[in-house]
Amino acid sequence: MKKLSLFGLGIAIGLTWMIAIVFVGIFAMYMLKTNPDFEVVSYAGSQVKNAIDATIKLKGENYVFWGGREGYMTLLNTDMKKELDNLATFLHMAKDYGRANGFKGHFFIEPKPMEPSKHQYDFDAATVIGFLREYDLMNDFKLNIEVNHATLASHTFDHELQVAANANMLGSIDANRGDYQNGWDTDQFPNNIYEIVIANQLDSFNLKRELKMPKKRKKAAKKTKRKAAKKSKKKAKKAKKRRKR
Repeated sequence: MKKLSLFGLGIAIGLTWMIAIVFVGIFAMYMLKTNPDFEVVSYAGSQVKNAIDATIKLKGENYVFWGGREGYMTLLNTDMKKELDNLATFLHMAKDYGRANGFKGHFFIEPKPMEPSKHQYDFDAATVIGFLREYDLMNDFKLNIEVNHATLASHTFDHELQVAANANMLGSIDANRGDYQNGWDTDQFPNNIYEIVIANQLDSFNLKRELKMPKKRKKAAKKTKRKAAKKSKKKAKKAKKRRKR
């Protein structure tokens, strides 16, 4: 990350996170990582692989899996358990690829409850945290919370921030608001002063709480992360050997 001086202030400039645009062109209408058509899944995989490569090359700090498309319109033609298992496998493969190629940052998931799907698997912060726990992804993933996605889930922005912070899973904030009436992304900057003040207070409080975390807990957390990183490297090496065969 470069440090520049602007008006006498030291300002760090760099790539905070990268995201793959996998929802344009002929696959724009599809769910991608949970699609039953392998051609669609492989297209998503190639786009994510290219984006992770770019993140590493540009020394990006994090990588985001955007909140959208993974879900269903009706359970009549959906095997939800299978799709969730497939989504977890995709995320593990992406994570292992990143680690094997030197990416040391966090992977983020951005919760989003709907639009275009009727129900999406990353519905809100609590749902995503439950999913990450279930599929052993807690050590590498955190949440990227967007203002409008909280609105779409019938939550407040501060509620989603607090849920993520309580689980020590708040990774980043995407400061996009929507319109309370139309139910879809309009990507406008937040202008609700009450919402912003509460969010800022929560951020300050959670940062202080993090700084006060006992040394033993910090050491234990670091130890767990190191173990998980070693495990991921071993898995990635084994996968490489299998591919060579």
